[in-house]
Amino acid sequence: MKNILITIVLMTTQNIFADANIFPGRSLDGTYDMNIQIGGQKFTDILVLKGEKSPITMSSFGGNIIGSVTVPHSFASPLSGHARCTLWGAFCDLNFDIVAHENGQSFNVHYKAQVIREDYLKMINGSLASTLRGTAYLDNEEVLGDFVAVIRK
Repeated sequence: MKNILITIVLMTTQNIFADANIFPGRSLDGTYDMNIQIGGQKFTDILVLKGEKSPITMSSFGGNIIGSVTVPHSFASPLSGHARCTLWGAFCDLNFDIVAHENGQSFNVHYKAQVIREDYLKMINGSLASTLRGTAYLDNEEVLGDFVAVIRK
């Protein structure tokens, strides 16, 4: 009987939390300063990110994302990709692509970003601004650079 009661409580609690956005103010949508190191140089690009059909809520999201990446004084490019966030795993994974236009050339850049568990927990409780960590790659999977993107207030 005790096991049945525990199972019912767990299932009910899981359904309540899974169906409700218990952290309605915690979305990854916004404008970020994306600090990226390419070779020995550091750059600050501008990342604009949002869910295509709904906000990228940290408690539960799975879908397409859109936005842009701007390299100041060089180019701006729309981005498209997908993201997945879950409260139960305390993580968010984002994958998005742009076409960069630099030095008379165009090339694809693929970004793989995440909200790591430690940051996720701090972001949920409000002690850390939305922070994405990741790596940018070229088509041949060569690493372009690692980045940390922090949302603007």
